[in-house]
Amino acid sequence: MEDTILIGVGSTEAQMLAVNVLSYTLHKHTKRPLEIVPLYDCGISIPAPKDPRNTPRTPFSFQRFLLPELGNFERRTIYVDSDMIVFSDIGDLFDTEMGDADALACMATPGRKVVYSVLLISKDCPWKINDIVGKLDNKELSYQDLMFKFRAPGNIEARLPYQWNSCEIYKDGDTSLLHYTDMRFQPWLVTTNPLAGIWIGELFGAIEAGYVSADSVAEGVKKRWVRPSLLYQVENGVIDPREIPLRVRLRDIPFTHYCKRNKFRIF
Repeated sequence: MEDTILIGVGSTEAQMLAVNVLSYTLHKHTKRPLEIVPLYDCGISIPAPKDPRNTPRTPFSFQRFLLPELGNFERRTIYVDSDMIVFSDIGDLFDTEMGDADALACMATPGRKVVYSVLLISKDCPWKINDIVGKLDNKELSYQDLMFKFRAPGNIEARLPYQWNSCEIYKDGDTSLLHYTDMRFQPWLVTTNPLAGIWIGELFGAIEAGYVSADSVAEGVKKRWVRPSLLYQVENGVIDPREIPLRVRLRDIPFTHYCKRNKFRIF
């Protein structure tokens, strides 16, 4: 058993509120020491593909391939997206027997396809971002092959329980990780996600535990990283967005969140 679990989070600066809430939930449910690294600021550069058709759809699309290098090819690592919260001990996932797999993804959430946004990555995983982009440049890989079929180098198997990447589905006592996959409806951006109250509740816990400050939420509103009405919820202890007064909801009307402004798409 390794002493510290290294977790890389696909992210941008605009998503640091979500990263900090995720970090709170990760620490909340384990006694294991964790090293949580927002990958936009990990110090490893990602080269731009020569063909514009291979340009990442989001700034964090290729970040998952940095994990072996981040661990110096000496330790097992975990990749997660920032738009997640955790309800179980991440150590249980980390200790999964990998066999001869270089990376393990989760089985598909019922009714959905497999997505590669939670990954358990072995120390022997051969991913090197320069090599992967090189394969795109010399047409050994297409963007669709890499990101949608996940034909990255090595042996990749989707056999982790889907409860560790439960996409937009939450069952109390069953869900280990809830993934707010749709960037149009994430609870910090809009009030209409039916599972928003779960994330807001964890946000309040993160504030109480010191992982997030009310000032950082206000700064996020100022920079248009989060919806204006979120600050009202924080200042007034309102978990359910449906309880936000209409006069406050109206402040969200001119808000165009960063995903829409930058035309981010999944992967």
